[in-house]
Amino acid sequence: MDRCFLSLRRLSQSLNLTRTVTIFRQLIHFGPWRHFFILLVRVVRKPSCTAHPPQGQPSLFSSIKHSTVLADLTDKGIGFAGTAPKELITAIRSRTDHLPKDHFPDIHEADPDIRRLVTDPAVLDLVRHYLCAEPVMLECTLIVTEGGSVSDQIGQQSSFHFDYAGWQSVNVFVYLTDVGEQSAFHTVISGTHRRKTIGDILKQFLSDDEARERFGNQITPVLGPAGTVFFENTEAFHKRQPSPERRVMLNILYASHRNWLSKGRSPPANIHLRDRLYRKLLG
Repeated sequence: MDRCFLSLRRLSQSLNLTRTVTIFRQLIHFGPWRHFFILLVRVVRKPSCTAHPPQGQPSLFSSIKHSTVLADLTDKGIGFAGTAPKELITAIRSRTDHLPKDHFPDIHEADPDIRRLVTDPAVLDLVRHYLCAEPVMLECTLIVTEGGSVSDQIGQQSSFHFDYAGWQSVNVFVYLTDVGEQSAFHTVISGTHRRKTIGDILKQFLSDDEARERFGNQITPVLGPAGTVFFENTEAFHKRQPSPERRVMLNILYASHRNWLSKGRSPPANIHLRDRLYRKLLG
């Protein structure tokens, strides 16, 4: 089934239909009727009161300020959860520091320590409360960027844009390298997940000049040491700052439900590369 949806995506691209389909999806997604469907999903997929982590798995984030993260995520579109335990990040980096530049999908299937993050009870509980529905994980991708000139990296991820998955979704990002002002840091425009103009919906992208003119001090760069964890509603405009420095980031995408458009997003070649590299790294 995944191969079928991947083939459909490629066919759409080859026929130059991708942009038309994208605009059509965005008009549907951000229309006023979305509130009805969000309510419907919340009724059908009520948060589970009996959801438990795997037997014996303690939370990695026992000190997380649950209410603060939820309030910031709701108001600003981004909430900071602090840093993951140093021992866990060290274990993950013992493998990720040796990976080449690429995107590695479903990385939790190959890395047991990343799997602990994906199934962490505090993370899932926060996502559950934010969505007001039982969450499903759609993606877990490790993103490695490095090398080359800044001009080589100009592209969609380096321009302000928004993403969405299903009627509701939230991403959990984890920096696995130190990210400073000279790094490929993530930037979000606070509050832009809550309202969009028709022009925003049709374009999906903003230039830096337009972003500064319209939003000014709402533009928030995300800096921090390896292990920095933040939650984001990526319906807010966001981008990656171009930089020749190596940056490794984990991106976990949760949604209130799974839909057929979420299928076919993991190219088999990337899966094979991931498995081959991890067999060597795990010995």
